Amino acid sequence: MIKRVKNKKAYKLTFYWTVFAVILLSIIPEKKSRYLMPVLIPLALNTGFYINYLIRNIKDLGSKLEMFPVYLNFILMAIIGLGFSVGGYIFLKDKANVNWLIFGLASVVLAFIGLSILVQLKKKRMKHLFYAVILFVVSAYVFVSPLSKHIKTHAQNPISQLKDQTAAEGLNVYRLDYVSPEMIWQFGDELTSIKSNDSTFDFPSEAKFGILTKELSDEDKKKINSDYIMEFRDTFDLNTVSPESKKYRSRLVNSFYVLTKK
Repeated sequence: MIKRVKNKKAYKLTFYWTVFAVILLSIIPEKKSRYLMPVLIPLALNTGFYINYLIRNIKDLGSKLEMFPVYLNFILMAIIGLGFSVGGYIFLKDKANVNWLIFGLASVVLAFIGLSILVQLKKKRMKHLFYAVILFVVSAYVFVSPLSKHIKTHAQNPISQLKDQTAAEGLNVYRLDYVSPEMIWQFGDELTSIKSNDSTFDFPSEAKFGILTKELSDEDKKKINSDYIMEFRDTFDLNTVSPESKKYRSRLVNSFYVLTKK
């Protein structure tokens, strides 16, 4: 590839930047999706060199091995656009409150773009193809995103309103044990722990307050019930998949109780 780009120094920079970043991330024991951010910039630049090469040389490519991934990418995108109406209907036909007008517009627009991709691919107009891909992504975001809520198999119960609700009652909210960063972020405020590492409790001075907890052991319930009346209010679940799914994360589930001093 390096022999086919105009600016070889810039290409080398982005290539080695990508490789070294991937190696570094592979060494780090803890893997999180946000750690990929340092790779995305050089990878995008590196991809840009390849796109520029295709735009300039698409009609001169003779190797089937080189043409296969290019054609495969655009053909798959065209199939998605042309088949969206059928696939989308299968997923949404039994869902309630589907905006079928939006679905119809999405089907027409994506089918038109999918057909355009096939036409431009046949004519080997690479620049027009990439414009069509950009239009495809934008259209999918505009038209398909509003429909995505109907595809979720498990209705999550967000915690975003809890802060305002407890503030209206004059309640402070604490945490008893582990509360995920996602839960704290959506709650919108710091959650002070009332349970220390040695399992002792440091209850706040107020007579009534709320606690978030992942799970309550029998021992914890016994300690709390000795001094407080415990009222279960709600279970907050930030998962967007069903509990049966392998992607379901129990750490994104917390229960909320209101404790009133006896």
